[in-house]
Amino acid sequence: MKFTAPDHTVEIEYDDNIWKAVENFQGSVVTFWASGGGEGGSTPTLSVFEYPKNSIPIGQVLKNTVEQISMILDDLRYEVLGQDGAEAEFTYEGFANGIKLKFYQRIEKRGGRIYSVTYGCDPVRYERHKKQFASLLDSITYEWQVG
Repeated sequence: MKFTAPDHTVEIEYDDNIWKAVENFQGSVVTFWASGGGEGGSTPTLSVFEYPKNSIPIGQVLKNTVEQISMILDDLRYEVLGQDGAEAEFTYEGFANGIKLKFYQRIEKRGGRIYSVTYGCDPVRYERHKKQFASLLDSITYEWQVG
């Protein structure tokens, strides 16, 4: 599996152990980019997950994802921005170790597989860089390759 983004090409083998404990969450994850802390102590990160069990409906992947996030973040709030049979977009925020974080996630079916792209950092930085981050997400999803 090969993910391509501006200035980044990452090839990873499918890891059968990632998310193994959670039904329908088997897959691989790669973090494309992470920058230093500051501004609330968070590290902006951009990650891509692959869910090879492609028979799962997008709505179920969204539900499973929110359930998993609720175990990680305190005071979770989320908003579904859009959902159809091939794609779902949502934002969520909550606290991890006392630090408030905000995330955007896009789940979509491509090439017979389900992928999920997530970007997150502190809410102030998130709002400040929302357009730049959306552009980066678009470039990655456009150039995804499955090999």
